[in-house]
Amino acid sequence: MILSVSIGNTNIRCAVGTKEKNQQVFTPTKTIFRAEDFIYFLEAESSSDVWNIIEGSIISSVVPNTTPIVEAAIKRKTNKSAQRVDLTKCNIDLSKYKSKLGEDRAICCLSALAEYKSPIIVVDLGTATTINFIDSNDSFIGGAILIGVQTGLTALFEHTAALPKIEDFSDASIIGDDTRTALISGAVIGNAGVIEGYINRIETSLGGTPTIVVTGGNAPMILPHCRFNFIHNPTLLIDGLFTLYNANFK
Repeated sequence: MILSVSIGNTNIRCAVGTKEKNQQVFTPTKTIFRAEDFIYFLEAESSSDVWNIIEGSIISSVVPNTTPIVEAAIKRKTNKSAQRVDLTKCNIDLSKYKSKLGEDRAICCLSALAEYKSPIIVVDLGTATTINFIDSNDSFIGGAILIGVQTGLTALFEHTAALPKIEDFSDASIIGDDTRTALISGAVIGNAGVIEGYINRIETSLGGTPTIVVTGGNAPMILPHCRFNFIHNPTLLIDGLFTLYNANFK
């Protein structure tokens, strides 16, 4: 059994098992300050003997300060160092991107390529909304990074005097009939509209229709308002970690 860990800005998501069959659990990243915190979380959400069945582990992270904490916890409980994602071992051409690509974006694209035919647009609706384009030669070309739904709502609350704090945005409608629902409409329907716009422009430049794969924690709230054909794959990132582990470390 393999432990795959994705350390994101909002949540740490873990999966124990194989790519085909695994148990997934998550906890807010801000709750993990010490190795003991991660150990307690994993044991509480799975089982106290979970460490006994873990044969190896792999970590992806976009939160540098949290990475060594999780690595220390895994090392302490398994006596083995966790493998770290090496983007040079990803079966995808990243040479056309002119800066360092976030591990989460790269792994989602790798995972999409393993499952679907290129060209592909991968939309990840998380802390940020990212739109990532892979061309017909399996090369990562680039994309866009937008403010995520909850991130945007939190920023409005923190930087205005009268707008309320919104944490539940599951009831979005096109026209908000009060301040709360107007904020939710702007965040949710606004995200859906922006994604549609980017996809339309990419399709126009391609002269064709790519495969559109959508993932991320906010996807269930936004996708009902999207007017384009898509494949919803909520396990894209975790699947990619298992794929990387099996290809490079098994």
